[in-house]
Amino acid sequence: MKKIPLLFSILFIQAVSFAQLSRDVSVELNAITDSAKHSINLQWWPDSNCTSYVVYKVNTSGGFSKIKTLKKTDISYLDTNIAVGTAYEYKVVKTTTSGVNGVGFINAGMHIPAVGYRGRMVLICEKQMAASLSNEVADLVSDLVADGWFVHRLNVPSNGKVDSIKTLLDDIWTLYSADLKAIYLLGHVPIPYSGNINPDGHSDHVGAWPADGYYGDMDQYWPDLSVNNSIASRAENRNIPKDGKFDYSAFPGQVELQVGRVYLGDFNIFSESETELTQKYLQKSHNFKMGNTKPEMYGVIDDNFGYFGGEAFAANAWRNFAPLIGLNNYSNGKYFNSMKTHPYLWSYGTGGGWYQGASGVGNQDSFKYDTILGTFSMLFGSYFGDWDVTNSFLRGPLASPYSTILTNVWAGRPWWQFHHMALGNNIGFSANLAMNNTGTYSNGYSFGNGFVHVSLMGDPSLRMQYLQPASQLAVKASANGQQAEMSWKASPDKRVIGYHIYRADSLLGMYKQLTTSPATGISYTDITPKNGNNAYMVRAVLLEETPSGSYYNQSLGISGEIKLNTGISKIENSIEMSVYPNPAKDILYIQTTNNTNNFSLSIVDLQGKEIIRKSIKGTLNTIDLQGFSKGVYMLQLYNNDILKTVKFVVE
Repeated sequence: MKKIPLLFSILFIQAVSFAQLSRDVSVELNAITDSAKHSINLQWWPDSNCTSYVVYKVNTSGGFSKIKTLKKTDISYLDTNIAVGTAYEYKVVKTTTSGVNGVGFINAGMHIPAVGYRGRMVLICEKQMAASLSNEVADLVSDLVADGWFVHRLNVPSNGKVDSIKTLLDDIWTLYSADLKAIYLLGHVPIPYSGNINPDGHSDHVGAWPADGYYGDMDQYWPDLSVNNSIASRAENRNIPKDGKFDYSAFPGQVELQVGRVYLGDFNIFSESETELTQKYLQKSHNFKMGNTKPEMYGVIDDNFGYFGGEAFAANAWRNFAPLIGLNNYSNGKYFNSMKTHPYLWSYGTGGGWYQGASGVGNQDSFKYDTILGTFSMLFGSYFGDWDVTNSFLRGPLASPYSTILTNVWAGRPWWQFHHMALGNNIGFSANLAMNNTGTYSNGYSFGNGFVHVSLMGDPSLRMQYLQPASQLAVKASANGQQAEMSWKASPDKRVIGYHIYRADSLLGMYKQLTTSPATGISYTDITPKNGNNAYMVRAVLLEETPSGSYYNQSLGISGEIKLNTGISKIENSIEMSVYPNPAKDILYIQTTNNTNNFSLSIVDLQGKEIIRKSIKGTLNTIDLQGFSKGVYMLQLYNNDILKTVKFVVE
């Protein structure tokens, strides 16, 4: 007979004892922004039981400070202390006549700048998987680089020791701690276990739980000395001294790095092998990042627990979906049935659970037979927080050959905060936030905050919105061989306002942004390329409007490279040049310290279009600015190995 899960058995008692719903503990927030008035207007649904609202805002130290108490009838708050291009985080707390408090969070702002460089990421692949899917892994690396990451690769054996992998990570951290941000675990990378916990409340698997956050904690020693638990039902949960499983039940300090895992092994319900399932996952992830799949901006909430003594597991959905997809774009429904025909961007399901299912939601057969057209998922119930089991219900949405779901988390204990994704943050940021939350964000979790079991199933780099990139990038040398000329086919997305251009030493190198504002055409000239290899990346840009404001979103980049023999290995310091006045209106003066050499002079705008090319000689020359549009220009002076570049402004 199947054991009735503890969470399920309590459900009837909770339903009788409380009339409240999981939605009652949420304040569902949207933001209307006005760049002309420098304002953010927070809005939410009314609650007839409300007695007051209190609005908080993140302060300079990273905590929330109270800024306003509102009446029970208020359903908005206008903040006029706003700078365009800056994101602001808010918390709104409501009190009610029933004594049930609700809370909501939003990260709001307008015209948030595009993120060109996201930091360094370590891609840790299980060695056999890396060999079997070498082409797919290479494409994954290219996609990560094209989205602004610099990627370090590590291949590790599936039977290796977690502390040995951590040593490799420590070496990278020592060199690059300033911008190392994330870890992507691909395949059966050894699983760290830690603690003596049972976050779902069941006594038969108290012990060590999977703890991927161990890999992201770069400054704490994790001991394996004190926990002595040999009675858990599963061997994986047993934890005794010096068995390779750690003692900490909660993270000992801040987890520095984002961590996400794609592990699709140990599924016997599918005919496909782990390699084939992983291959399919990487392909559907690539399609999403390329803007080829178009999920509906909608969310489904399958709640089979309700209020549950205030823990209100499904509040993870009500609270997060509002700032992510809009106040009118989510509703109650069935997790599997809803997504058979609708590709919803977000989904949530919770019910009394076991390792391979949740009452009222579904079981492992649902992944075997049902089409699931979602993207970002949350599931919660007993036992499947232990995601390392055979036919894991938590990993099932990612593994299913019939699913488009790319991430999943055990959201309920603790509550998760995804609201930063509305302004372009990646989901690894949210996972890191959940691991490190010890009080900044409200939590219904009665067992404490910051437990080591918090895990992200899926690619940690994933963002909520992608646009189709440009294509067919061509790079060639200019007629004089001193510049790199680029052209490309425009993005199919009609909302695109232009393209940012980046340059690196190699196609997988560290890219630096060349454009300060998006190039509006489909060509660009780099007037100061490096001597030798130059790799270029072009990324489409648009202003993305969301229920939390707006941000400049970028596509994945398309790249190409060229080797130039400019003869310029360094800027020649023996020639000094100045331009004045700067800003200029009618005439620009160019003064040099050399009156014997002939120079070539070129002026280009920030889109790389050449405006003037001429020869000059002598110490003082002039440029007639009649016909120049207002804006910023680059003046280049060169003569064989002599090069000077100066930026000037035309008013």
